[in-house]
Amino acid sequence: MDETRSLLRHFLAALAYRTQKALRGAPESFPFFQAAEGVRSPMELVQHMESVLGYARTFFIGGAYKPIPLQNFQAEVERFHKTIEELAALLRKEPGQHSYPSPGNGSLIHISSLLFCQRVQAEGMHVPYRGSAPATQDTLAGRHTFQIDALGSVKGFIDSGRLTVLAVCAEKRLPSLPNVPTVQERLGFPFNVSTWNMVFAPAGTPRPIVDKLNATINEAIKSPELIEKAKPLEIEFVQSTPASAKAFYEQQMAFWVPIVKASGAKVE
Repeated sequence: MDETRSLLRHFLAALAYRTQKALRGAPESFPFFQAAEGVRSPMELVQHMESVLGYARTFFIGGAYKPIPLQNFQAEVERFHKTIEELAALLRKEPGQHSYPSPGNGSLIHISSLLFCQRVQAEGMHVPYRGSAPATQDTLAGRHTFQIDALGSVKGFIDSGRLTVLAVCAEKRLPSLPNVPTVQERLGFPFNVSTWNMVFAPAGTPRPIVDKLNATINEAIKSPELIEKAKPLEIEFVQSTPASAKAFYEQQMAFWVPIVKASGAKVE
């Protein structure tokens, strides 16, 4: 089960309930929607949304499978890369021979993995799936050399020892993985990648409605229960204004859109 998506669904359901209460008595209903990162997001629709209401983000990690076969155990352990430096060296040594999965073409995980290969001056082979779960299962089965994903998607496999975390894709080490270095610590270049979810309202939504929605969201994400559930998954709920959230969105687009275009990634 994907713990990150489960928690975000729980949050959005609670948010919808609080919003209905906040808007009770309003003469009209004003729809809003949640969108996430990547070229799979409704970019054309987002261009017509002027009111960005808040966001949450989850930091990525880079992992590798740790096979434990019944036979030839020593050979498998020797083949297993134990550090992010070893992985980078392997990708450079054998260009195009090592694959990485993603939950789909154009997803942030796909583009982040491609960017990682570019930053280490190597070439990997992308294998798209319909979601993180089947991608992770094939990584565990030894069909892929490495995988980048949100912590909540693979935490159970990390806790059981079936996946080893090589590095975190963040500016600093994550509290839940204090002994795991950042990519920059080991490879020398910044690699800060996080998935994010935002709530949008249609362009032209009256300002009092936008302000009420924003206040409701900011109040909801201060819930101690929600924060405690989010901590192990490294989900960060961000207190924001419509202006600051919009600025974050535009910064993300400015960074990722050129990379996506250069990659030639297409949504299937």
